[in-house]
Amino acid sequence: MAALTFRPRMRTRLSGFSPGADLRVRAYDGIVTDLWTVGCAASAGGEYVARDPRIVVILEGAGHGDIAVDLPTGGRKSRPGNAVTVSYIPADYPIRAEITGLARLRHLDIHFDPTALARRCPNVLDRTRLETPRVLVTNERVASLAGLIAADCASDAPRHALFGESLTLALITETLEIDAPADKGGAPLRPAALRRVIAHLEAHATETVRVRDLADLVGLSESHFCRNFKAATGLTPHRWQMRARIEKAQALLTERPCLLTDVAAATGFADHSHFSRVFRKMTGTSPSAWLASRGG
Repeated sequence: MAALTFRPRMRTRLSGFSPGADLRVRAYDGIVTDLWTVGCAASAGGEYVARDPRIVVILEGAGHGDIAVDLPTGGRKSRPGNAVTVSYIPADYPIRAEITGLARLRHLDIHFDPTALARRCPNVLDRTRLETPRVLVTNERVASLAGLIAADCASDAPRHALFGESLTLALITETLEIDAPADKGGAPLRPAALRRVIAHLEAHATETVRVRDLADLVGLSESHFCRNFKAATGLTPHRWQMRARIEKAQALLTERPCLLTDVAAATGFADHSHFSRVFRKMTGTSPSAWLASRGG
């Protein structure tokens, strides 16, 4: 289902890349996927700004160098060039990338029309998600999807377009963290009721909190409470509490050196295995890999 009407446009200023880049392209409804393999000089880089939002996945780099990205806010992020990383770049968001010490770079670029994506994800694709950049982050689920998409792009006998389109939509959904819409049968909890519930969850963040107790706080049945809580927060009560525990664990991991078993105990998980399993589910990577990606 190729989308001939969607043609992404990007302004670039490049230096240090080989002119004979190997490029493979796939087009779907409102999506264009490019697979690039380029040679790099000892120091290469470019300035980029695109009309449409895009996702860039660094698949592999040959050598022992680094990739650094300068943001318009003045910040700078860098990662080893042979690490699989994903970046989401909003529309009209200028960045500058610098590659040092790599002889070759292979990456996947996914350009998409947000209007076409909104048709597929009605009522959940808000402006904040589209305007918030994510640069050089690690996500194992995105890495796995990107590998499958790249293999299909590189193949001289690709599978049906539905295969590549479904994988690409899954990658976009994971990168932008698009959850299922809240149950239409429930109205959001009123602000005062929501504050009361969240205060209780935060006070008992490391304990098992029963839905019945939360529902009693605001005078609702368990089923109505769950629908209304999700309508207000986009999450089930259990997932909200798990996210809060993981955020606390991330803070502990970055504050000081500590054993993962101690972090698991401090954040209410049954054991190290349970903690690692939930951490991976919530973030897409393991606690050790997450900490390493932040220089810990």
